[in-house]
Amino acid sequence: MKKRSQVPDAHTYTHLLRGLSNHTHYPLAFGKALAIYHSMHAPNTKVKPTIIHTNAALRVCARANDMDSLWGIAAKLPKSGTGAPDNVTWTTILNALRQHASTYAGPDESGQEVEKRRRKAILDGRRMWDDITGRWRKGDLWIDEGLVCAMGRLLLVGSRPGDWDDVLSLVQQTTAIPRLIPKLGAKARNRIPVPQLPASTDEQQQQHQQQQQQQQQQQQPDPDEEEQPEKLPAGGEFESLAKSEGRGPIVNKSGKPAPFTFASPGQKTLCLVLDACIKMHAKKTAVEYWTLLTSKDSYAIKPDQTNFCTYLRLLRVMRSSDTALRVVLSDMPAAGFKPAGREYFLAMGACARDKLNPNSFASATTILDRMQETIPTLDLAAMALYLDAAASTDDPKRILIAVDRVWDSNVLQRAVFDESYDDQEGEEEGEEGEKKEEMLLRLMR
Repeated sequence: MKKRSQVPDAHTYTHLLRGLSNHTHYPLAFGKALAIYHSMHAPNTKVKPTIIHTNAALRVCARANDMDSLWGIAAKLPKSGTGAPDNVTWTTILNALRQHASTYAGPDESGQEVEKRRRKAILDGRRMWDDITGRWRKGDLWIDEGLVCAMGRLLLVGSRPGDWDDVLSLVQQTTAIPRLIPKLGAKARNRIPVPQLPASTDEQQQQHQQQQQQQQQQQQPDPDEEEQPEKLPAGGEFESLAKSEGRGPIVNKSGKPAPFTFASPGQKTLCLVLDACIKMHAKKTAVEYWTLLTSKDSYAIKPDQTNFCTYLRLLRVMRSSDTALRVVLSDMPAAGFKPAGREYFLAMGACARDKLNPNSFASATTILDRMQETIPTLDLAAMALYLDAAASTDDPKRILIAVDRVWDSNVLQRAVFDESYDDQEGEEEGEEGEKKEEMLLRLMR
């Protein structure tokens, strides 16, 4: 640009920062991005930074997982004006908090330290959300689905049922979607279905004991929290604005009613609500949310591939083989999606778990038929679940039928007699190859 006497403009800096944010895995990318952004604040610069440049710089810090630099940039933002944070700014910060809380720090970090780090991230997000809703009520900030889901995903990182339950309150507050289950602690909700940690290994039992000890320690006052107890969120930051008390009407700076609009729910909101209900083991509530949000008479959200996978995962937990069969055979094709190996695996898992249903094996057979018609290479894990569904019936005839169907699929025949199949499988290394080898041995047995 210097050779052609071209001076970089605002678009040039934006492209540079966004490009560097996609390559933070290179050692010099992060430092170079910060140097470019800080150079825009020099007195002699011709291009002054806008909120677009700030959002790009925050994205670089988030990708690099450098929270100190991110907070340093965010602390200099004005509360109002052209450089004030917008919905993209808050979304980037909330996603950075979630990424930092979910990052694996290494074997030296204990379970209590991980839980403390995640809890701190959630508390920071709650404080931020109180500020966000305050700006939203005044009409100074526009809340979209991305911002709502960023806060909701941060709440799901925690291990407390109260955080998961607040996701439904968050959705109600920002999208006006009513809660389909009473709030945690209400009289109408006598107990919350807290998920039980499976005690399959000694390590999991030890981790569960550490979590119980951590919860007992959290009941004692924390010296860091005693310094500013009034600033700690008390759970009211997700209160519905229509029912809020003592906060006054929703007005803007001129005293007139603010242009208050709710966020439009979409596929991300649907997935967020389902994940929250799955964590709380509120299975019936999740189905009610799915029906409400996807119904043409209400919100008419068209599910995508991820939504269908989440819904099938829910049906597997619920042991609902009939509904899983309907989703794979009719719902997904009607929505324009072709079921793949993952969808067939989840649907077959629902059939294998639905042991009390006499029609579960018939549903599993129908799923296997459709899988053979649409997938050139059958999923080994789904076929193993098909054998489990047959074994759960305790019917020798059905078990023989299942064995013949699996053998007729040519997967085992190729694995036993075809040397080229062994060479093809041998090319896959690592965990994926080991999983396929274990699955083949399981099917052969």
